[in-house]
Amino acid sequence: MRFSFGVGRLLQTALCATPLVAASGVSGQLPDAPAPVRQQEMVERTHGGGGGDTDHKPLFSVIPDLGTASIDDQLPPQTASEKFMVPTRNTLSVLAIVKPAVAGGFKEVTNRDPQLGHTADDFGRYYWRTAVDEVSENYLVEGVFPVLMHQDSRYYAMREGKFWHRTGYALSRAFVIRSDSGREVFNSSEMMGAASAAGLANLYYPSQQTGPGVTAERFGLNIGFDALTYAAKEFWPDVNRKLFKGKLQLAR
Repeated sequence: MRFSFGVGRLLQTALCATPLVAASGVSGQLPDAPAPVRQQEMVERTHGGGGGDTDHKPLFSVIPDLGTASIDDQLPPQTASEKFMVPTRNTLSVLAIVKPAVAGGFKEVTNRDPQLGHTADDFGRYYWRTAVDEVSENYLVEGVFPVLMHQDSRYYAMREGKFWHRTGYALSRAFVIRSDSGREVFNSSEMMGAASAAGLANLYYPSQQTGPGVTAERFGLNIGFDALTYAAKEFWPDVNRKLFKGKLQLAR
């Protein structure tokens, strides 16, 4: 009985002393706790950086979002917000403001839409319609339909190879796109987006510029301009390197 009582007192003393020993320096011998991981690092680990070179750019820029991913990249699927951010950046750029002015001015000079007038005071009528053309086509092709069709709106550039091979590849992206699962599929986002934008224009153009024939013409022009945009994305790094020594970079 005395032996058992002594053992009990000994255990009780040891348990009471443990917090004191830990507080007196034993904890200093333990390895340091891991540093907290910053929220951005967690996002990058989880999503692989998001959308390649198209992420983390300011909304307003001088030139539209020409950043691309590499054809060999296996990026995680875009979220809906990431898909809509691409046309938003394209719309909020200086070039997106200048382009409708040039295109609208050309239409007025060539008297494309006589009902809109043909004087300097009539320029605004051409400008806002051309700007709406641009914005609606951007959002439908790069935002709305990629979300609905589960397609990847990013451009995957070859970045090397013969000129004509790369050109053919870039132009073909108007008809071929990656799905959210990473497979190459028919670019239904481009087709339906370009067609929807062409049809939408019938609501705000004069009657002489509406109807099936004019709509089909707009549809073809939309696809053609988008194909040229893919070519610009393909060769922009080369142009930047040779003409600007790589100094004209899109902000990240």
